[in-house]
Amino acid sequence: MVIIALLIGLIFASLFVVNMVSIIKKVADKNEKTALNTFICCLSLMYLWCSLVFLSSL
Repeated sequence: MVIIALLIGLIFASLFVVNMVSIIKKVADKNEKTALNTFICCLSLMYLWCSLVFLSSL
């Protein structure tokens, strides 16, 4: 169970980083369409926080 949580956490961490880079590039290019990337980043952060709480309780 812990291994699965760590693997999913790794996937969400990479998803978070990719979307943050995308947001930074869009803001630098003055592209205003960053809502979807921001939403995905928020979901990724919420999952990472929940998995951290879960793993620390083990």
